[in-house]
Amino acid sequence: MRAILLILLPCAVFGQTLTVDTSYIIRKDSTFFQVKILEYDNGRKVTEETPIGSDTAAVANAIISDAYPQFQAYAAGANRVLTSYLPMRQLLNGVNTSLLETTGVNYLNTMAATIGDEFVGTYQMRVNGVWTDAEIVRLNNGALRYRQGGTNFVIAILSRNWFRLIRYDGTSTPTTDPATFVDFFADDRGIFVSNTDGRGIIRFTFRKVNVRTSQLNR
Repeated sequence: MRAILLILLPCAVFGQTLTVDTSYIIRKDSTFFQVKILEYDNGRKVTEETPIGSDTAAVANAIISDAYPQFQAYAAGANRVLTSYLPMRQLLNGVNTSLLETTGVNYLNTMAATIGDEFVGTYQMRVNGVWTDAEIVRLNNGALRYRQGGTNFVIAILSRNWFRLIRYDGTSTPTTDPATFVDFFADDRGIFVSNTDGRGIIRFTFRKVNVRTSQLNR
């Protein structure tokens, strides 16, 4: 039994997901310590204290050395996202051209028809910190719509973890500019989030409350 436990324990450790990674500096007597706290989705919490020394220059260097690679990694990820938008738009245009020439349908209509019912249900949309009731419905004509405050918005499904709301700005009134849209991307929990504002705060969060049937809704 002891041998089995030794084998299974590493699997349990590697199977957990890191949810919080916090780092800060404390001082004990004349020595500075860097405290690192790791919290996992299974409730496990690991706290590490690493002595830095009593030299304030060494403390400053430790703080900068910890922050710099994080800024660098974020910038690299942001660059990939910003520079990949045009290729994704070109990919969609190319796929649509090929589909229209061969089958007479486009990609977004095909996604709405094939996996759209997976999105049908009641939801909550968090707009600038406030939760609002919403739903995704299929109309009598078969079209898929996002509904908020009694208003229907066009929803374009690109994949199971990416959809787009057309002429949407968080309110129940469609924007006057038809080119306005908001992209939503699902995280590991199936919760969709949109782009952030200048403060790094996620502007929109979209989560399912429960699943509706695929019956048609007017």
